Amino acid sequence: KQLLDRYATLSEAERADAVATLAARPAWALALLDAIEAKTVARQDLNATVARQLLNFNNPKVSERLEAVWGAIRKTSGDKAALIAKYKDLLENTNLPNPDPGHGRAVFNRTCLQCHRLFDAGGDVGPDLTGSDRANPDYILENVLDPSAAVAREYTLTNIATHDGRLISGIIRAQNDQSITIQTANERIVLPREDIEEFKSSEVSMMPEGQLENLSKAEIRALFAYLAAKSQVAVSSEK
Repeated sequence: KQLLDRYATLSEAERADAVATLAARPAWALALLDAIEAKTVARQDLNATVARQLLNFNNPKVSERLEAVWGAIRKTSGDKAALIAKYKDLLENTNLPNPDPGHGRAVFNRTCLQCHRLFDAGGDVGPDLTGSDRANPDYILENVLDPSAAVAREYTLTNIATHDGRLISGIIRAQNDQSITIQTANERIVLPREDIEEFKSSEVSMMPEGQLENLSKAEIRALFAYLAAKSQVAVSSEK
C-alpha cells in the first residue's frame, strides 16, 4: 500500500523496483494488478518478464487478474520464419514514417535497459548488445522472438520459492553451501539456503518471449532503428 500510494512520485527506475517488489508475493501482485486496472500504475510498467513471473505463482486468482487487466501471455508462434517475416515486413515498409532512433532509445530504456547494456548504459543481466550483430534485423528478431532457442548457461532462468512465500526469478551468479546469489532484473539478492523451500532451474532464457507484442508499430520500428545506430543518440520523447 505504501509503494502504491507513492507510486506517482517515483522516478522511472524506482517504479521498476516497486513493480518488481510487488510481483514477489501473490497478495502484493493482486494489489499491483488492481492499481493497473485503476490506472494508478501504467499498464506498460508491468513488462513481459514480470508478467511471466506472476504466472509462475500458479495462483488462479493472480493468473485470472493478470489476463483480465494486463492481457494473455501467449507462446511465440511455432512458425518462427513466418513471425520473423511479419516483423521484417513492418521494418521494411517504406510507406510508414521514418523511425526516430531517439524515440527508439526511449523504448529501449523502458523495455530493455534494465537487463541489457548498449553503448554507455544498461544492466548486466543479459548480454551486452554494443558489440553484437544488432544492425541485422534477422539476428535481433531471431533472438527476441525465440530467446530460448540458443541460450548460454549463464543466462538461463532459475525460480526460487522461499519458506515465507516469496518467489524470485533470475540468474544464479554464485552459490555455496550457505547461500545462493541470484540476479533479478532489478537487484542482486543473497539468499541463505535455509530460507529456500524450492529451487528450480530450467533451460529457458531469462529473456521472455513476446517482448514485441505490447509495442506499437511505431515503437518497434524506432527500437530497431536505435539498435542499429552506430553511436549513442539523444532520447526523444515517445510519440
